[in-house]
Amino acid sequence: TKESRAPNALLVSALAGRQADWDRIQLMAEMIRDPEYSLREFYDDCIASFPELSLFFVGAPNRAPKKQDSLRRLASGTFGSQEVRRWGSAIGAQASSGLSGEVEYQRTIGALFAVYWVLRLDIDGMEGFCNGVDGIWQQIPLRPSPHGKSFASMTTEEKREHFAEAMDWTLFKDLVARAGCSPENLGCTERIEAILCLSAFHDIMKLPALQPVVQLEHAPYNGYEAGVRIHDHDVALSYVLESFPDMLPSYAGLPSREKRRVLFTQSKMQFNHGWFVQAEAPPGGMLSKFKAVLEEGADQEDVGLYFLHWITDLAGAEGTPLGGAEKLVTKFPQAVLASFLWSMTYLSRLVGMSETALVEQYLEARWHVLLPDVPVPSDASAIALMRLALMAQAEDPHVVLLAFESLSSSDKACLRTELA
Repeated sequence: TKESRAPNALLVSALAGRQADWDRIQLMAEMIRDPEYSLREFYDDCIASFPELSLFFVGAPNRAPKKQDSLRRLASGTFGSQEVRRWGSAIGAQASSGLSGEVEYQRTIGALFAVYWVLRLDIDGMEGFCNGVDGIWQQIPLRPSPHGKSFASMTTEEKREHFAEAMDWTLFKDLVARAGCSPENLGCTERIEAILCLSAFHDIMKLPALQPVVQLEHAPYNGYEAGVRIHDHDVALSYVLESFPDMLPSYAGLPSREKRRVLFTQSKMQFNHGWFVQAEAPPGGMLSKFKAVLEEGADQEDVGLYFLHWITDLAGAEGTPLGGAEKLVTKFPQAVLASFLWSMTYLSRLVGMSETALVEQYLEARWHVLLPDVPVPSDASAIALMRLALMAQAEDPHVVLLAFESLSSSDKACLRTELA
């Protein structure tokens, strides 16, 4: 029977008879840009719509009062970054991240809130993304940014103010459009449903108690043999979505094209984003696996959805949902985040370009940003110079150019060879 070959009995029993509320999910996707649709209403809809959210508590028997306490404390906005870790570590099933199921639940809600805010930047999303909301779910107004202070010397509140003023918000808006989630995109409602559903169940496989065992008929699966539990939470989720597509209610009801997009986000691309942003490796080493996955039938909106999910998932990683996107706003230097967002525009073009052509286009574009007064090099040292300018990070790229020119001919030749 289907149940006898289920990859995880606890997962099956926890979701038995549970259904996603698809009417409500569609309404969420349609209303998410409505000025009258509040964060509290969105939160209530998430809890009512996605049965997978209850899975974060399945390993904590007799903990129902604590679960309700968690919901009340979320609603009252009393979770702080340190508090959520201290309190959460004592409650719920232990996750593979080393955190509890309770904390992973808070991080999941944070990711959902980040989606809500990013999709309504022209309404109140910018304020919510930076400041979050107060104890009664009211928007916290933005204040003027401090001037003349380094990121490291700013207080948390000053970092929020600085982020709001210094961030190029068009980078977020462009990412939303490339993911097919802006009002101008055909089918944007279904795409928004997909990102909401994915955000709701993406981290459930961080709980070892829910991780699937590879069945004989699917073995080997991404290196896992029959009878082996899949420890990698992304591979575990991919296995369930691919081999048991009806198991998760919030995936089962998606249109087939959106299922394909969600499944693409779980592909193992062996992609190191930091390497690409800072040109730390040759094109093939960075992008060959990514390109191979794309050639299986992905399009630019698939890539856009992959990166939109990546950024909103990271935004909620502090586990303090009502505090805004704290991970990005108060932990990341704004210039670093901007460079990641900026690079995503180019990575989406990999669908129709070779790895080498894409990297060369990206290097030239970054050169124009970093050294607008210097022509793009075109001689034998061009690739080496452009990569070095990106690798320098905080250094003035003009200093890097002068340093390169001061090298001996043999040292220049060595760098040209190594960085070509």
